[in-house]
Amino acid sequence: MKCHKLSAYTLMEITVAMLLSAIVISVCYTAYGLIDNYYQTFRLKNESHDQALALRHVLIKDFASHSIIIARNNGIELIGDSMAVGYVFEEDKVIREIKYLHTDTFHLSPSSWMMGFDGQDRIAGDTINELDFFVQIDKGVEIPMNFRRVYSAVQLFK
Repeated sequence: MKCHKLSAYTLMEITVAMLLSAIVISVCYTAYGLIDNYYQTFRLKNESHDQALALRHVLIKDFASHSIIIARNNGIELIGDSMAVGYVFEEDKVIREIKYLHTDTFHLSPSSWMMGFDGQDRIAGDTINELDFFVQIDKGVEIPMNFRRVYSAVQLFK
């Protein structure tokens, strides 16, 4: 009977293979963590930009479609023929409320908001045709929002 030698790995070879696989796994996990962190930062920045764009879009649409805009203590009210829309500017959000239908919340920080009529500041209850404010989308990054409305003589006499 011949004795056949079985090929086997020594304990040292197995240890080296485990060490190399641990290094490869840790490098892959670190790369995954970096990419995930970058993606989360990108996603949050993209969400805040998207909210600012959506707020600008609905304000432009509401300014154009409503017949009169009235200043309120903490926002504005846009009154149309069949619908009224209110905007409330809070410290960390802007709330758009369509009476008796639904409410939209934009998680942006508005600041330095000013309401006026032909360049003159107005108080609550007055008709306005200008709205200027800034929204903060990132730390230190603010976007100016400027909206204007041109009234007809018939709209101003109402």
